[in-house]
Amino acid sequence: MPGKRALTIGLALLLFWSVPGYAQESVVEAHAAAGVTAFRQGDYEGAEKAFKAAVEEAEKLGPDAPILATNLNNLAALYKIQGKFGAAEPLFERALAIREKALGPDHPNVATTLNNLAVLYKSQGKLAEAVPLYERALVIREKHFGRDHPSVATQLNNLATILLVLNHLDKAGAMLERALAIYEKALGPDHPGVAGTLSNLAQLRRAQGRHADEASLLARALAIFEKAHGPNHPNAGKTVAALAEALHRQGLAAQAERQFKRAISVLESTLGAEDASLAPVLEDYAKLLRGTDRAEAARALEARAKAIREKNPEKK
Repeated sequence: MPGKRALTIGLALLLFWSVPGYAQESVVEAHAAAGVTAFRQGDYEGAEKAFKAAVEEAEKLGPDAPILATNLNNLAALYKIQGKFGAAEPLFERALAIREKALGPDHPNVATTLNNLAVLYKSQGKLAEAVPLYERALVIREKHFGRDHPSVATQLNNLATILLVLNHLDKAGAMLERALAIYEKALGPDHPGVAGTLSNLAQLRRAQGRHADEASLLARALAIFEKAHGPNHPNAGKTVAALAEALHRQGLAAQAERQFKRAISVLESTLGAEDASLAPVLEDYAKLLRGTDRAEAARALEARAKAIREKNPEKK
């Protein structure tokens, strides 16, 4: 069932907000709660139906009702997770406009919607459009929560990942180091947020060609994920896959191969044998096999990766 994958989302901040207390018995809340329940069960069709019903009922409260923005955000987040970016974008944009008008431009809920829209733009490859949204969300969170709050660290992480892709390595590195310090101080050295930032720092070290440092950061991140969630968890599997690549880049083929096999096993058991996240891992493992004169085994992995990508065209 596809819903299990969606529940692993970490730094994206696609938040499903509950309806305010004054409307606990409202029709809107009932539909929204049903949507969240269906989502958590992996029932995307049921979640979409419920969130649409919540939006329709919220429309009756007026075009600028904050509760309408909440439910537009929920429906948009669901579409984003499913790769339906064209359907999600206008909903996020409308939710943002409502929240800015109803709550003011510096409200934390505005920052949440700015972040969600930026995540969507990033998924669409619209990096230049995403950056100012992330930057504005960061300013709001710093102003509202203070510079050392974990939510600020999360926003720093999200912005830094874009800057990494844009090759602004120094700026990204400064943000990630700051985010790491905030998380470690506020949440402790073994919090999953620390692991996520370590993984992002590992990407920076990879871009800098510092592969030993990359592997060290990933090993620490893996230990945290395993302590928090156990070894058989998607976050652990994806971190193992990244570690395998880092070891391969150092020429440590035997160690890398062990980690590739482990990563594939974990991802298959947690996400399914046809999950899109398996394709790049299979392809990277195939490169290792070709480099060690095992072309036939490599071709089998490449064929499997191709089949997975064809079944998940929106994830290519």
